[in-house]
Amino acid sequence: MKKVKVVRKAFAKFLNLKISLFASQRRGAAGKSSKVTKRQTPTALQTPCTYDVSDVPPELWAHIGTFASRQSLARLCAASQKFHSLFSPLLYGSIIDPPLNSSQSSALITALGSSQTPNRRLWHPAARIQQLSLTDDPGSRTSAAIKSQRQAVVDFLMNMYTGPNGLVMNGSVLRVLHWDLAAGLDDLGRIMGVPGRFPNLRELVVSTTGTNNNFNFIQIRGLEVLRFTLNLDVYDDFYDAGNKLCFRLAEALQMLPLSSPLLRTLQLKLTIGFDEDEFPYLGFGDLVDAINLVHLPALTTLDLSFGLPPNMDQFPDGPPDFLPDADFSPFLASHPTLLDLTLSASGTKLKEDSCFLPSVRFFSGSFEDAIFICAAQRELETLVLTFVNWSFNWPEFRTRPLATHLSLTSLRVRAVDRGGSVQKLTNELSPASLAQLATSFPNLTHLDICISERLKKYRKAISTLTKLEILKIQEYRTTVCTHFECYPSEKCPGPKRRATKVFPSAEYAKELSLLLPALSQVASIELTILGDHIYDEFDDDPDIFSHQMELNYQFSVVRRSGDTKIVVKHACVVSDTRHCTC
Repeated sequence: MKKVKVVRKAFAKFLNLKISLFASQRRGAAGKSSKVTKRQTPTALQTPCTYDVSDVPPELWAHIGTFASRQSLARLCAASQKFHSLFSPLLYGSIIDPPLNSSQSSALITALGSSQTPNRRLWHPAARIQQLSLTDDPGSRTSAAIKSQRQAVVDFLMNMYTGPNGLVMNGSVLRVLHWDLAAGLDDLGRIMGVPGRFPNLRELVVSTTGTNNNFNFIQIRGLEVLRFTLNLDVYDDFYDAGNKLCFRLAEALQMLPLSSPLLRTLQLKLTIGFDEDEFPYLGFGDLVDAINLVHLPALTTLDLSFGLPPNMDQFPDGPPDFLPDADFSPFLASHPTLLDLTLSASGTKLKEDSCFLPSVRFFSGSFEDAIFICAAQRELETLVLTFVNWSFNWPEFRTRPLATHLSLTSLRVRAVDRGGSVQKLTNELSPASLAQLATSFPNLTHLDICISERLKKYRKAISTLTKLEILKIQEYRTTVCTHFECYPSEKCPGPKRRATKVFPSAEYAKELSLLLPALSQVASIELTILGDHIYDEFDDDPDIFSHQMELNYQFSVVRRSGDTKIVVKHACVVSDTRHCTC
């Protein structure tokens, strides 16, 4: 209590100083403009005001730093040695939100890879990092670029556990690392896997395209969260390399229960693109077998996604029949403690008697798997239903009735293509299908859907969800080309108006306002509009030009006595035929 009073007293003194200085400046300005005032107060500014910043408690500086931007903190650190010691822990402590882009990541690695500090008695900035996220440009992942950046990455990692005067610390303070760099992947396990260097690391997120030669970073000790993504393209002479990578990954995963026995969150996302007769059967089979033998007794969150998108130029009608199944049923059966499950693996079929089903609270997957999730009554809270279209043809998704769950509060329905991008021109969620879902889950508070028809056709189904608080809708729309000279394949100039004029917010606000009488608890509505420019709206197979529009509206619901209305909170044009702006 005494400490709080001291901080408040110092803060009040600091504010009073600012007020007095401002008043002195005003008096000085008045003195210059009025001789009478100057004669009457000849000694008003004779005593200068001084204040030592060292009198400000560190708690107050820390409070100020929490509201400062990353750029402001950097300027404060460069102001003086005193400010550097105060604000450098805040500047370098968490470099994860907002995330750095590729150029910022490169600059940070170059700066922190240096062994020089302003004072050798000071801590190296890299040794202060607790949370870090790094990325690079996928287009620049050439062997020459990776080789040139590797040494800087190695020096940077070593500086993270180096103290003043170059002495090795007891251990780095790093707790979270998100790594999307091609350079340094082979050095992560070698450097960070040494016992005692990174004893506090608990979360590791790694994304790779198979440019590395090992996966030893999976065996870093003490992990509680591991998220791993591998996007592998197996074409031509890369066939043998694909098998070898799968073998190495299988070996690394087999050691995971020994290195991180308390792992509670695991994400394995593997995508293998291939041509005919070039699929790495041997390596893939060993990888599936290795995963099924892994047992993590503390695992509660699992994201298991194995996509096998073939070269669609050779397989336009979808994946070929000769692909092996990725059956991870043995792995799921050995983890009855799962609470959150995300599953996207052809060949893995859920069953009604699966041991983990009674404890599942969050599920993300297909409609077919959701049938087994909802078959028995359990305390479901969140459900994410995903349609994946593997072919070039327009998908024909179909929903099926699901059992009623009164505990479900959050529902999301999404559709993606084989690359994971948003799917357009779908019929995955018709008004009738949404009405079925509303009947199955009447207590929803969060609803996020992608609709296949105009919004007004879903009004009745949405109005039945009287407990909704947040509503997100994605709607597909088209604009019709009136330039006959563009047909059939000439480049069309697109609509002459901005996307906000083509799809005005007032039109949607009026339509959404009709929902408010039934949705008394809704506070915010987000609407995403995907638009294409087509030649003939009456054509069954319209010519779609390259001009695409994506527009995001965020509405707030303002409720006052006797009056409720929708107000546009934010409008963002993600892509436009003319320009992009937010």
